[in-house]
Amino acid sequence: MFKLYVATFLMLLSPVLLSAQSNQTKKIAGKIIFATQPFTTGNISQAKSFTSADFIYGQLVCNTDKKFNEFLTFPGNNKDSTYTNWNLHYNLDIYQNGNRIDMESVEWDLFNVNWNISTLNLDVLPAPKNATTGIAPPMSSSTNDPFPPPFIDKLKKGFSFSENGKYKIYVTVYDKTIDARGYLNPEKEWPRFEGEFDFTYNINDRGKIENTYWAVRDTLKILYAKIRNEQELIKIAAKAKAKAQADKAKVETMQMPESWTAKSQPIGGGFTVEQIKKFFLKETTGKTIVKVFAGVNDGWVVQKDKYRIPTHQYLDQPVVVFFKNTNGQCGSHHISIAQSYIGKGKYNKPGLDLYDEELLPCSKMK
Repeated sequence: MFKLYVATFLMLLSPVLLSAQSNQTKKIAGKIIFATQPFTTGNISQAKSFTSADFIYGQLVCNTDKKFNEFLTFPGNNKDSTYTNWNLHYNLDIYQNGNRIDMESVEWDLFNVNWNISTLNLDVLPAPKNATTGIAPPMSSSTNDPFPPPFIDKLKKGFSFSENGKYKIYVTVYDKTIDARGYLNPEKEWPRFEGEFDFTYNINDRGKIENTYWAVRDTLKILYAKIRNEQELIKIAAKAKAKAQADKAKVETMQMPESWTAKSQPIGGGFTVEQIKKFFLKETTGKTIVKVFAGVNDGWVVQKDKYRIPTHQYLDQPVVVFFKNTNGQCGSHHISIAQSYIGKGKYNKPGLDLYDEELLPCSKMK
């Protein structure tokens, strides 16, 4: 399954009319091709002419043997990194009878893109189920949900398409690059992708287009929420990873307890080392035993309630299991040996319990 790069568009307040420039003053990085099917579905036949009954998809294609990371400006010149957020500028110009009758200029925000690629897909007039490109809502909007792409928005509003007719649509995508000092390069040095197609509009399709607009908006709303959620989860995971690394570094500075080097004694309560190991492995997951230590046995200590009646007794002997786990951590677990009181001076058989897990430096557990 092809990976889709999901994008949102942010409306610009001061449009840049790139289409007015001559080719001699432009840095052409590639072209934009169009089709009636998404380019993610395989071998697609390109088209240069569409009607208002068609779905329209675009694809940015770099010049021969070139990739996007050869044109864009990256922080620290990290061309092969995957960027959580990036934006390219997008212009839409609508012509009829040789005259420009409308235009739109937006900022295209992309997510999780590694720019070591030579093609990039975008929606123009998508089917609702295939919609991946949206416009961030204007500041006046009461919602944070994305809007459909600008071309379908123009068709729905009908200002530029108030009657049947033929139109020429120009699409330009470009990047405002910066120089080594961090200053914006001259406009003529901004790498850009250009494409155009003929469009025949039938006013009878307006109802279908309006329905498509709202269906696309619903699709993008769900998709946009998913992206935001995934990005939040990525941030949480990154923080957790950083904390784990810091905790691990802190643990490595710790000293090993005396029980690591002290001579082990026989275990009381009728238990053997093998029984302790078997109990530990049953009660834990993903841990490998490195060593079992038992300290001096000082006998049983009786515990009583407020009426001075015995409740249980525990063996006053430290028993420690040193372990390594599958997460690359090392540590120790203390094991208690106790037996409950059943009356008339008698106790149940001794039982085992885990308590006090402590992380320890793996580098010193050798």
